[in-house]
Amino acid sequence: VFDANRPSLDYIANNMYFRHNVNKDSKRMRGTIGCFSSHYTVLKNCVERKLKNILILEDDAILDSCDGKIPDNLPTDGACLLGGWIAHPNNWAKHANWKKKEKHIIIDSFKKGLNKIDYSKFRFCGTWAVWWPDWTYCKKLVDYIDKWIKDGHKLRPFDIMTTKSKIVKYLWYPSVFTADDTKTGSSIQNSIQGVCKDYYYHDRRKSSTTSVVQDTC
Repeated sequence: VFDANRPSLDYIANNMYFRHNVNKDSKRMRGTIGCFSSHYTVLKNCVERKLKNILILEDDAILDSCDGKIPDNLPTDGACLLGGWIAHPNNWAKHANWKKKEKHIIIDSFKKGLNKIDYSKFRFCGTWAVWWPDWTYCKKLVDYIDKWIKDGHKLRPFDIMTTKSKIVKYLWYPSVFTADDTKTGSSIQNSIQGVCKDYYYHDRRKSSTTSVVQDTC
């Protein structure tokens, strides 16, 4: 189990994008920075230790598929998403209509098992369960983030940076891990989001922070 450490927290916080109307000290932003820093710290640790067969989970990931087991035939040529939700590929303003018309068409097209992510059709949000074949793929994302900062850009939330990099090549269907904050709450959101399984929210609750969510996911 890894927590965000101080150097990486400062590094991420100092380079994070903040909207003009968002309180930098709000629960949401502190959670966003802490989440990003924790992932970044784990990825760097995997690189330093040259690990293989890496499964990075957030603390609210629930093993909920494949007969309660992790698939034993996960890919070796790219990272694989094991839980999250899908969204419009590049424009959040278009997501509401896209969600009504395209989301389930795309999800219904997934075959059982391994699916290559087509970033021209959708992107994913949420990184509570990602499989990394070995440390070299972790390094690609660390290097992408470091270069993004070096080039003068501000960071978005970790899942957005991950989708921008396109380093996660696959997703597994049905999702292996579910997220459910209906009992525990969220360390980032100010309200309950619901149950997310098989790449969409089955019971998404209305949120007082909807406008902020839409701008950052």
